[in-house]
Amino acid sequence: MKLVIRADDYGYTSIFNQGTIKAIEEGLVTYVDLMLDCAGCEDAIARIKAYPWISVGWHGGHFWGWPVSDPKKVPSLLGNDGRFKFKDDPQEKNRVVYEEALLECEAQVVRCIRLLGRAPCVTTLGESVFESARKEICDKYGIVYHYMKKKSRHHDGWETLDPKYEDLDIYKMRAGEPTVLTVG
Repeated sequence: MKLVIRADDYGYTSIFNQGTIKAIEEGLVTYVDLMLDCAGCEDAIARIKAYPWISVGWHGGHFWGWPVSDPKKVPSLLGNDGRFKFKDDPQEKNRVVYEEALLECEAQVVRCIRLLGRAPCVTTLGESVFESARKEICDKYGIVYHYMKKKSRHHDGWETLDPKYEDLDIYKMRAGEPTVLTVG
């Protein structure tokens, strides 16, 4: 069995990035979930280029930063401070305009392609209007979602690989069935 370790919140700030890079250099991390909407994103992408064997996923579930697209075009996604309104209340993902969510999600993936040279390889999706827009963008750019099985019978509470996705980059180093542990 090989352990696949995901560094979560990569790109949140440069301090988070420094810690993740240290973990990569020490051989602890095999893939990162990149926060494409946060202040440390460009720093994170510049740093991860030195480690091309590390898989890069699209941080899913919540957005904590600022829009990549023009804020005037995505007002239903934003709080009074100009940041995404989902951090404090995930139910806000159901009170957005679908087309605005689609615009922002595509802008984030295009940002990754422009800066990294490729789209993220995986993400996780929830259930909401906003997440439906993310799913459409994932389908458009070939980003895999729902690639893990929850609550494995092998490891209570841990996630295990869904066999139909065993050829994903994040599992190339595996021997047997990997287990994912989130760090961060």
